[in-house]
Amino acid sequence: MVLSIASLLCGALLVPSIFAQVKIMPMGDSTTAVTCWRGDLAKMLDAQGLTGKFKMVGTQRSSCADKGGHEGYPAFKATSKGTFGPKGKLGGIGGEWDDPKENLLPKVLAKVTPDIVLILLGINDLTFGGKPPTIVEAFGQFVDEMRKSNPKMKIVVAQIPPSKSSDTKALDSAIAAWAPTKSTAASPITVVDCAAGFNPSSDTRDGVHFSATGDKKVATCFATELVKILKA
Repeated sequence: MVLSIASLLCGALLVPSIFAQVKIMPMGDSTTAVTCWRGDLAKMLDAQGLTGKFKMVGTQRSSCADKGGHEGYPAFKATSKGTFGPKGKLGGIGGEWDDPKENLLPKVLAKVTPDIVLILLGINDLTFGGKPPTIVEAFGQFVDEMRKSNPKMKIVVAQIPPSKSSDTKALDSAIAAWAPTKSTAASPITVVDCAAGFNPSSDTRDGVHFSATGDKKVATCFATELVKILKA
C-alpha cells in the first residue's frame, strides 16, 4: 500500500494534538507560592505513570521541582476587588494586591491557557475578617473568567487546611456547598478535602505555611483527584 505525501503530512499534524500535555495551573496565595506541595504533586503524578502527560503552568516561578509555573501570590485574597497578581500595589491592613483598575486573571489565562485550575485560597480573607459567603462568591467570579478562557475548564477547589490564624471549618463547609451549584457537565468543579488529617502544629512551619509533611498531605489531596482526571 502506498501512502500519499498528503496523508503523511496530515498524520504528522495530528501528532501534537494527540500527545499534547494537559496544562495544570495552581492558583492561590503564599501557601501556593512559598511552599513545595506543587513539586511533591508533580512527583506523585509521575509515580502514577503520568510523566510527560502534564505540565504545571503559570506566570510565577519558584523552586521545588514543580515542572513549571504557578499563580500563587503572597498576601493574595480571593476578595481583593477582582484583581489578580502583583500588578497592583501592596496596601491595606490585609496586605492585599489592590488595583481595582485592572483584573489580571483574563490576561494570565490567555497567556498560559490552562486545562485544569487548582484553587487553594481563602486563608488571608479569613485572617482579615472575610466571610465564607463572600469568599465563595469571589471563587464564582474566578470560575466565570476561567470558563470564558476555556469553556471546558476543569476546576479543582481545595477545602483549605486548618490554620492557627483562623477557623477554616465554616469556609470549608461553604466551599462544599457552593461547588455543586456552580459545576457543569462541560466544566466540572471538584472539591478536594485538604483539611482531613492536617495538623497545623506539625504540618506547618508557622501555623499557616506548610512544612514538608504538610506539603505532602496537600499534594496527596490534589493528586488523588488529578490522577482520575488525567487517566480518564
